[in-house]
Amino acid sequence: MKNQWNDMILLLPLQEFMSLISIKRKLCASTSCSIFYVDSLYAAWTLHQVSEVASSLDLHRVDGGCHAHYFMG
Repeated sequence: MKNQWNDMILLLPLQEFMSLISIKRKLCASTSCSIFYVDSLYAAWTLHQVSEVASSLDLHRVDGGCHAHYFMG
């Protein structure tokens, strides 16, 4: 069975998605731990997907010190 959640990232406009990756890259460069406070499941899921894509694009620091933590509001 196909997971519908995997297709939701396609609903995000490319410009917005790239902006999130850019923010993720800057956070990784400036700190060893990023903390995001989100107020919806969709936002948390989107940030999680961006983190996975950023990982696959080698946007994390080489030492692996950049991690993201998400808190639901």
